[in-house]
Amino acid sequence: MSSAYLTLPFDPPAFGAPDATADQIMRASAAVDGYLGRPEGLIWKPDAAGMPAYMAGLDPALSLALPVAVQAGLNVTVTLPGISPDLIGEAVVINRDGPDCEAASIAAADGTTVTFARLRLDHAAGSTLETGLCIAEERPVGRRSVTQVSRPQAVRLVSGAGRYAPGRGREWREDYGLLASVFQFGTVPLWQAFDPGQASLNATTGEVWVPEGLFCAPYADVRLRYVAGFPADGVPDAIKIATASLIQGVAAATDMGGRFRRFSAGGTTVERFDQTDFDPDIKALLEPYRVRRLA
Repeated sequence: MSSAYLTLPFDPPAFGAPDATADQIMRASAAVDGYLGRPEGLIWKPDAAGMPAYMAGLDPALSLALPVAVQAGLNVTVTLPGISPDLIGEAVVINRDGPDCEAASIAAADGTTVTFARLRLDHAAGSTLETGLCIAEERPVGRRSVTQVSRPQAVRLVSGAGRYAPGRGREWREDYGLLASVFQFGTVPLWQAFDPGQASLNATTGEVWVPEGLFCAPYADVRLRYVAGFPADGVPDAIKIATASLIQGVAAATDMGGRFRRFSAGGTTVERFDQTDFDPDIKALLEPYRVRRLA
């Protein structure tokens, strides 16, 4: 579902675009997402407990049905062909539209069975399992076991996995025994899921402290699945004002030069929002929500 940062009928008049249509709101909201570098949008959806579970603007990468009923618990294993070891540490959203929605982490998978690190709720056979609904990033980790995510307002780390890799010089000598115990040299490093509840996420700075793995050694890389943004009823006024300003800018533009914004012919109306429609005031409003450029 795409972002919609103004809610009819109350938001448009309250934020300066009284004649805004649903289509205009969707187009302007998409333009805001594009400027922010946020294809997933800013709106997250909650689980059954009201916790951030997934991003409303993302489509599932993989969708499966739970073959049997499962009960809440730790390290819940299910026979489920289709989940490969490459998905260790992946976030799975269960029944995203249902009253028992929750986001779980894949702790282990071998192509035939999958182990969920923890299920907080019981789920019936046939429940939907979907991946790709959380923001996905792979980041290097420093010696202090600290990394950073690119999205401001990161509110929940849903799942994560780390892996080791050979370093250079002194780090190589220190890591040799560890690496030899984890994988054979020349093979692809294996991902190991970690408990996201043991990580620390700073919503202001985007820093993530990652728990250490085998032998208390810091990982070289981590893959993170997280949620960042706001609930549908908690979109900041700055985002609403920027969206309404874009709509009003289109309505006020009547020139047909090189950057026309609205053109009508017969029963067809064409509207365009692009970078040129973001004046300095709108950019200033949106700056705190833009994707960070990470080294």
